[in-house]
Amino acid sequence: MMNKSLISVVTDGDRAMLRDIKYVIPYAKHRLCSWHLSRNAQANIGDPKFTAAFSKCMASWWTTEEFDVQWCSVVSEFNVEKHPWVIEKGNTRHLWAQAYLTGHFFSNICSTQRCESMNASLAIALKHKKTYLDIVHAIEDVISRMRMNKVKADYLSSQTKPF
Repeated sequence: MMNKSLISVVTDGDRAMLRDIKYVIPYAKHRLCSWHLSRNAQANIGDPKFTAAFSKCMASWWTTEEFDVQWCSVVSEFNVEKHPWVIEKGNTRHLWAQAYLTGHFFSNICSTQRCESMNASLAIALKHKKTYLDIVHAIEDVISRMRMNKVKADYLSSQTKPF
């Protein structure tokens, strides 16, 4: 990377990764994956309405003060003030709430989904490959498909009107 340090990183919240990121790239801004957070909200609280309210808190471009008011309102509305997962998320809001991440560059990425999607595509492609050459071709195919999808998305973005 021509001696340039990472300035941002998105992870699923793995504790070992959190620790290592602080050690290896201490100046990078860390963000938790929105997809994993939404999934964990549903798994821990079990109420789709809470998950929707949590996702709104996560993605809204509020000030930190507005976020804090909204977060307290959501936590109170669903009566989850004492839930350990909710307490932890409140304490780590600087890692997932857009209000606390404003001003940091993430290239519009808030999820590890693209990386996981690529891993899944490669796993499928590599499952039946026998030689190193087959593996190289499978990787090239996946990368080519990703590049084509980006070209299509760029074209649609520049040639269509927003909703």
